[in-house]
Amino acid sequence: MKKLLLSLFISTLLPNLVKADILDHWSIEAESPETSVATLSDSIIDIVSPKGMTLWYNERMEGNTIIEYDARIVVEDKNSEPWNRLSDLNCFWMASDTHKESQNPLEGIPERQGIFIRQYALSLYYMGFGGNHNKTTRFRRYTGDERGIKNTEFRPTILIEHTDSPHLLKKNHWYHIRLEQINGCIRYIIDGEVIVEYQDPTPLTRGYFGFRTTLSHAQIRRFTYTCKPSF
Repeated sequence: MKKLLLSLFISTLLPNLVKADILDHWSIEAESPETSVATLSDSIIDIVSPKGMTLWYNERMEGNTIIEYDARIVVEDKNSEPWNRLSDLNCFWMASDTHKESQNPLEGIPERQGIFIRQYALSLYYMGFGGNHNKTTRFRRYTGDERGIKNTEFRPTILIEHTDSPHLLKKNHWYHIRLEQINGCIRYIIDGEVIVEYQDPTPLTRGYFGFRTTLSHAQIRRFTYTCKPSF
């Protein structure tokens, strides 16, 4: 195992770039200086997140986009650490920061610092699978309205929600996740089941992917994406 402990400072002026093999393609945004990321021998990205964090893929995606990866939440029966819990296998996709000229959300990492409410200022699709201590699975479309940071009236609307146990997390289970944005049809597919299908009248056609979690031990592997021109 190659271990990389990330020291994250509030005063940093640039994104914290994770540097180890496949992690060269990722940047980390995290609340806690105790956040750790490791690459395992079988190319698994191993994340221990004592507070909120987003692992951003460094490349912008544009057009009809399909993203696929495997992910799981690791729970150890005899581990008493507060992050050893079953919750929050989340993600952002087609994310952009419309308040910056480049629209690159990675440039805002020093300001957001992994704090979830600060992500509301971004424009993106969000899926919270097994959130709220594994009680809810929710899909939202963030509009980039900075007022949502301080006023709940402007927070992103829940567009689709599941609370039944088949649509909540199982511990230590490798899920295969597929995200789609195809001509405005947004889909979240997990283990072959479409649990979100949303026709966006004003689709987000370019942006970045972020793996999001909080207070958890998460792992991801086999990340790939393809982009084709929209019709």
